[in-house]
Amino acid sequence: MKKVICFFIVVALLSALAACGGGGGSATTTEAAATTAAAAATTTAAATTTTTTVEEEDEFPMYSGEIVVAILGNPNDDKTKFDYLTEAYNKYQPNVTFAWEPLPTEQYVTWLSTQLASGHIRPDVVSGNYVGTYQGYVNMELYRNRVNPYSGNVWQNEFNFDLRPTNDRGARNMLPSEAVHVLWYYNKTIFEEVGIVPPTTSEEFIDICEKLLEAGYTPFASNMVWQVNQWFIQVYLDQYARHFDEFGRSQPGDWNFDDEKDGAYSFDPNYQDQGMNFTYSPQRLYHNIKNGNLRFTSEEFIEYATMYQKMFNARYIYPEFMVDSDAYARFLTGRTAMLTDGTYSLNSVKRDLAGLSPERLESLKLDPDTVIQAFDWGTFENPSAVDAPYNVRSVESSSGIYLSIINKDQDQVDRCVDFVNFWLSREGYQAWVDGALASPLGYSPAGPIQVHDIEVPEDIQELLDSITMMGNVEYSGKNYFGWLGPEYREWCRDQLLRLLQQEITPEQYAQDLQETITENLDKILTSVNLTMEDIDYPERQPAQ
Repeated sequence: MKKVICFFIVVALLSALAACGGGGGSATTTEAAATTAAAAATTTAAATTTTTTVEEEDEFPMYSGEIVVAILGNPNDDKTKFDYLTEAYNKYQPNVTFAWEPLPTEQYVTWLSTQLASGHIRPDVVSGNYVGTYQGYVNMELYRNRVNPYSGNVWQNEFNFDLRPTNDRGARNMLPSEAVHVLWYYNKTIFEEVGIVPPTTSEEFIDICEKLLEAGYTPFASNMVWQVNQWFIQVYLDQYARHFDEFGRSQPGDWNFDDEKDGAYSFDPNYQDQGMNFTYSPQRLYHNIKNGNLRFTSEEFIEYATMYQKMFNARYIYPEFMVDSDAYARFLTGRTAMLTDGTYSLNSVKRDLAGLSPERLESLKLDPDTVIQAFDWGTFENPSAVDAPYNVRSVESSSGIYLSIINKDQDQVDRCVDFVNFWLSREGYQAWVDGALASPLGYSPAGPIQVHDIEVPEDIQELLDSITMMGNVEYSGKNYFGWLGPEYREWCRDQLLRLLQQEITPEQYAQDLQETITENLDKILTSVNLTMEDIDYPERQPAQ
């Protein structure tokens, strides 16, 4: 393929350009001089122009073959955004074909885990954060200084690589296209009817939930897929035990200790992104768990569990929250007064209350005859636990499209890196956004877009500009479900449900967790790719 470059030469100014460029000047110098001279020419006399066509060889390699993209998503959604992105990339790489195979949340972890454990992995690009322990992802940190051949820009100048820190081994296995801020949505119409206002503390929250129940309303919609059992356990354990960061922090002499970052570190509970201010070391975390320095039965953990049992009392959530993830649809249809969700729903709520297309009804798993009764709505931040020692923060992390590449062979890696680089560049992501806007479902960004200079409609930009980031609780081991590894994920979920259903006390909950991690530490370490020797000697780099 050839690129055609047209040069418009201002004939009347050729001699002036020759004087500026000396006949040996660079193209950049010549073009700059031509721009200056042409501007000056407009004040004197009209100049005639001629057009010269020059053929230049491609500056990028050509790829061929199929890329199987199996990311998190609704397989029944409109495919326009996939089509737009494919067309945009195929302008440069016509011999690359795509198989788009999105899968829904409730299936994704099991499906991806099975794929990665098989001898023949089908997908090339996946949402790898859902099986983060897999060791065969491409380390995208190695490519942050890659020059995008289609724009000429260094990749990290087009896209924010640093929304998430690298993992404990210095690898960046997943790139997210957008950020998200977790907050609460509420139905103003219901609140006014009941005579309540948005809460700022846990006690106020519990009080309005009781009043909503008395008025015949289900207080809030949430789920036990990634919200009650993931988002908020991190938010509120962080408020009671932010100093737990110290148990999972790389220490001087450790193989992953960063002299520049960790050497300057000091614990500052008021720093917005405290958990990203040091190198997190799972080896140190498990070392402290094994040695009894970090315990579920600690005073801080039991205080957290006591508050959590009250605030997320199962009576306040619709009964099916533990088995499904349609919380948004329940709020939208007025079946709950509040909703736990991310900023990605800001535009969705506004748009959906104005009316739902047949495609949108199908996407939300609502009956085709469903009619939405519009209501006034608003948002509020996480209510603060009244007796906690630290300020409340939020989950502010990855959203949008999660992209990881599975390392199969060098040709496949080169092809996939080139495509993901294009996708997470201005031209590629603009095509993705434009495709979403052209589809019946529209475009609802999760939050701040991590690809630079993307243009969105004014109303969407206003919503993005309204987001205030408070600090992210995710990156310092606060998701204690992760301490017990993937094998005990369902058990952890069931135990939390028993706590919220008031079947066990906070003390019993903490004791059960402690006994499980103590009695099964060997098995847990294997599931997170560590050994007992790795945690006995956290200064050494793990072999795996």
